[in-house]
Amino acid sequence: MKSPLIFLMSILTLSCFLKANDINISIVNARDIILPQPVTPPQIHYVFKNNDRNQSEKKLHFPPNYLQTKNDIFMAEEDRAAGDIRDGKVSLYLATPYTGLETFLEHLHKEGFIDLALSRSKGDTHFLSVLFTSKELIEQSAIHSKGFNAVLYAFIDLKNKMIFILNPRYQLKYMLQDIYNERLALSILEKLRSSFPLHDTDKKLKFLQIDNLSRPLYISTKIIAKGESNRYFLGSLKRSAKVIFSIELPNESFLVGLNFISQTLAFNTTEGSIQPILPCIVLLEDEQVQVLKSQFYSNFFGVKSYIVNEECSKIFK
Repeated sequence: MKSPLIFLMSILTLSCFLKANDINISIVNARDIILPQPVTPPQIHYVFKNNDRNQSEKKLHFPPNYLQTKNDIFMAEEDRAAGDIRDGKVSLYLATPYTGLETFLEHLHKEGFIDLALSRSKGDTHFLSVLFTSKELIEQSAIHSKGFNAVLYAFIDLKNKMIFILNPRYQLKYMLQDIYNERLALSILEKLRSSFPLHDTDKKLKFLQIDNLSRPLYISTKIIAKGESNRYFLGSLKRSAKVIFSIELPNESFLVGLNFISQTLAFNTTEGSIQPILPCIVLLEDEQVQVLKSQFYSNFFGVKSYIVNEECSKIFK
């Protein structure tokens, strides 16, 4: 059995090209990446006339866009699992013990996930970030302006031996908003549950509040180049030797990871620390190159501040 460090270095030096069902994922030069108020949600009013669940449901008034989760209210507590909605709240992260990078990636691959990039902070081996995706998620992310949703995130606290995976139910609600796909979110969640002994963390949000929190998504993108085709921009990025991975979406746009490191101030949970350290991710769509602003990532990861590397915005200058 290779040591985790040797395995990590072998993974990070891997160069490969994946193609499945007309979805192209290119992992280029995947080397060791050295990474230098809430709005008050609508109220739910309960009016129970008796103990009959069917009668109770008839008297329950749901706010707009809440019908897809009303079954959570009537789910027995013993039937709930990690990632489910409890008391109207959802956990941002799902925690599981860290038993080695090789084991973690093997479990992801077994469920059909594809790892895209591994990154760590400069001079600090305490935190490791893993970016991964799936065919189903890529297909859903082909919707206009939703390409950033094609990446899933896991953050490893090596000191406390814990992995924190961003809850797909939370992520898809945040990214997709009014077109949130509950079926897809639960499908991804079930695959993670079958692979890891997951539990919720103490970082939670009201499910109804997520829409209001993520509205700035549409004003949180910064255009760093425009006027050429998506493939032209992709070629320019690849010639810069900064591309770590690229995903071709079914709508002929591309999501590209670049070796410009962005990082955040961590927050602590009862199990350990979460510190997103990521490559810069850009979306090539509508003959434009877009990057999400720092404020979006701060809200998305639930951290105090997130700094997007400004060098990423200067790559075409």
